[in-house]
Amino acid sequence: MLITTLMILAMLTIISFAGTRTSSTEVMIASNEYVHQQNFYNAEGAAIEVVDKLEGLDEVIVSTHDWISTHEEVPHWDDQIFAYWDANVEVLNPDEAVPKEASIGAGTTEFMAIHHGILAGDSLDLSKPSKHHFSIYGKSENRGMVMIGMAYAKAY
Repeated sequence: MLITTLMILAMLTIISFAGTRTSSTEVMIASNEYVHQQNFYNAEGAAIEVVDKLEGLDEVIVSTHDWISTHEEVPHWDDQIFAYWDANVEVLNPDEAVPKEASIGAGTTEFMAIHHGILAGDSLDLSKPSKHHFSIYGKSENRGMVMIGMAYAKAY
C-alpha cells in the first residue's frame, strides 16, 4: 500500500511539473503574439498616416517633404527595402526619404513613402490630373519588427 501511494505521488509530481512547463510556454507564446499584433497594428497605423498626409496634399512636391523619396522602379520587398530603410538612418543623399516617427507607437514606429511618378498608362495630357504612384511603408520595432508596404495612387 505504501509503495502504491509513493508511485501515485511521484506520478502526480511529474504531471504537475509537465503542466507547469506547458502553461509557462503557452504564456510566452501569448506574450509574443501580443507583441507581434501590437507591432502589426502600429505599422499599419503608420502606413495609414502616410495615406492621410498624401490625401491632404494638393500637388506632389517631393522636395518639400523629406519623408517622400523618388524612384522610378519599385524596390523589391524584403532585402532591398530593408537595406533602403537602414541606409537612411544616416542620410547620405538629400534626395532620399528619411523615415519619420509616426504619431502612433511611442518612438518605435516610423513611416516613409516612395514616389514612382505618373502611373504607367495614364494620360500625359496637362489639362487633366495625372495619377501618381506611391509605395508606402510603415515599420514598428518593439521586441520584434513588422514592416507593412502598400501601393497607393492619387490623381494630382
